[in-house]
Amino acid sequence: KREPEVFEQLSQTYRKQKKYNDQIRILKEWLLIDPDNNKANEELKLAFQKTGRDEFEIDKERCEKNPENFEFCFSYADNLINSKRFGEALLVMSDIKKRHPKNEKLLRSIGEVSISNYDIDNALETYKQLIKINSDEILYLLEISKIYQDKEKFGQAHKFAKKALKINASSDAIFNFAELLKNSVESCSKETLKLEDKAVYEISYRYYKQAYKKGNKESKSMINWFKENK
Repeated sequence: KREPEVFEQLSQTYRKQKKYNDQIRILKEWLLIDPDNNKANEELKLAFQKTGRDEFEIDKERCEKNPENFEFCFSYADNLINSKRFGEALLVMSDIKKRHPKNEKLLRSIGEVSISNYDIDNALETYKQLIKINSDEILYLLEISKIYQDKEKFGQAHKFAKKALKINASSDAIFNFAELLKNSVESCSKETLKLEDKAVYEISYRYYKQAYKKGNKESKSMINWFKENK
């Protein structure tokens, strides 16, 4: 039986000699006796890159051989996300979810990646699951509110925005409420604003100012817009 130090030395020797296929063989042997070794995994990825192979094969194989190991499989999904391979990442995370249906870290990642992948229905369903797990996390309420705004379902958007404000009137929660009011007017109004539309705009303007006072920088451009269009 070879010691880890022997594998490491052989790997370094083959890398220096640019014998990457031999290095890959040694690293795979090393990982058979020590599958959790991050250094060996990283070296294997670099060797794969040098030979023009997909480095994600390593993460995929490790996950498929250890499907019960959350960290192995989540790390695979996370690496796909970092490479903007969102569709593949969602497939991997969907599989992990079968074994870990209430893992908040996993569900949160699914929600974020679904939005990046323009799958807002999946994002909405996921954030609703997250609310059941952690009902006091206003981020989830705000994401649900934003999705409903995108769908132009302003009644539902308002419901979740108010819940978020009630739990914590943070700068983000106030900004979201200002956006909701503005978007609802712009979605429903014609070119000439009615008196009640102007009133909602005025309330929205006040919320933008509140959000800015609390440190929300995004509000600044909207405050300027209101000043120019009053």
